[in-house]
Amino acid sequence: GASGASGASGASGAGSAGCEEPAPRGRERLEEALSWLRHAAELGDDEAQYELGVHACLGCLVARDMPSAASWFLASANNGNGRAQAALGALLLSRLPAWRGPDGSDVGGFGGGEGSGTVEGEELDEQAAREALAWLRRAADQDDPDGLFNMALLYARGGVLEPDLERTEVLLSAAAAAGSCQASALLHGAAPPSASGDGGGTGASTGGGGLAAAAAAATLADALHPVLGVAVAGGGSHGGSSGGGGGCRCPGGDPKLREPSGG
Repeated sequence: GASGASGASGASGAGSAGCEEPAPRGRERLEEALSWLRHAAELGDDEAQYELGVHACLGCLVARDMPSAASWFLASANNGNGRAQAALGALLLSRLPAWRGPDGSDVGGFGGGEGSGTVEGEELDEQAAREALAWLRRAADQDDPDGLFNMALLYARGGVLEPDLERTEVLLSAAAAAGSCQASALLHGAAPPSASGDGGGTGASTGGGGLAAAAAAATLADALHPVLGVAVAGGGSHGGSSGGGGGCRCPGGDPKLREPSGG
């Protein structure tokens, strides 16, 4: 059960690069909010479980703990939370060599940290790929934008799934309609926005093979969208709140997770 992972969710030791420590009064409010959040998660609330998983990944408001994050995501996903299903699928994909950084390093919301680990061996790679696909499909079935977007990338990239441009386009359109800025950018002929929100990329054509190539080279969405940092700590959010055009929930784009190694 997820309750065994809750002990790693305390706020002590928090503070990854790029995270700002809240003022003393803000820290008191944060500690109280985290206490209620852990209590709700241990009682089985799927949103609270997802939120704890996100913060265990990011390491800003609580100490970074990837095994704890995976445990909370699994609990939330099993309770039917689409965002947790998308995050768990992305987390599993991030352990596959094909979705690691070009130099083999961990990058993005799931990278690094004690106990993050990697999947080694062809058999374990296949198992992780099957599990990732199952969770992403469940997220996509709930119209989760990150689940839809990552499924589109899997069809574009191949390996886990047979390449299928038609399904790539359909899934990207569905993801964009659900609020994915990354999908909207691909469909409009621009590279998906980076974590820094600076856009960039190849500006590939959306026609035929151009879209397939752009999607195959795109960055996975890590599905990490915290709420607590915005409400309590004054803007510690990773994924951003809604405010982008066209229904996008990420004004500068969802954060990077993994670049495919190869073409």
